Amino acid sequence: MTYCYPYPLPAVAVDVAVFSVDPDDLSLVILVIRRGRPPAAGAHALPGGFVEVGEGYRPGAPQGEDLPDAASRELREETGLDVEACGGASFQVGAFGTPGRDPRGRVVSALYAALVPTTARRGVRASDDAADAAFVPVARAASDGFDWAFDHRELLDSARCALARQVLLDARILRPWIGSGLREHLAVLYPQLVRPLGGAPSFERWLARQVEDGHVQRTATGHRLAPGRPIGGVVPNP
Repeated sequence: MTYCYPYPLPAVAVDVAVFSVDPDDLSLVILVIRRGRPPAAGAHALPGGFVEVGEGYRPGAPQGEDLPDAASRELREETGLDVEACGGASFQVGAFGTPGRDPRGRVVSALYAALVPTTARRGVRASDDAADAAFVPVARAASDGFDWAFDHRELLDSARCALARQVLLDARILRPWIGSGLREHLAVLYPQLVRPLGGAPSFERWLARQVEDGHVQRTATGHRLAPGRPIGGVVPNP
């Protein structure tokens, strides 16, 4: 017997907070689009959109795509960026479903955070329903004057906190950003990354702990990231 759920269902969406680094000063940047269609046309948003459910509301019908696949598709469609293809890494931050967060109806969104190399920034181009797509400084995007659509400022704040916790847990999440001068790069990146949490250990204490835990290795000339995938659910996509 096939069961049919008799109550209204919410729409499901995905959003992706894509972080990178400005190669000139190693400042943290975030990928944003400018919405080309209502609602909130002209405002900034994280790349994302609705999950394709196929005939998922009909019992026994194909149910469309999984959340990571939807995040990958929306990111490619709106910005041309493929996290896995460019050597990036990502993880799921959480779900957001406050009633009224989207004027189109009851929408629950799964948020992903991704890190991509600086070279990936050259391939970004706006498409689909994005009028523009570009990396902007996180400091600017997090300012009160930045024009965010919906609750995407809250999503950015949550993604920054989640990234900070991942960094405290395992430095290897930063592999997409780290060049040959590891220690020098980490010393600049670390305070930017952990700032949203407050009360984080000093850089020296954190680095010593990363060495102790085996995530960073000492070398004759400095430090390097240890091989292996970082702990904490980080994966090579969406």
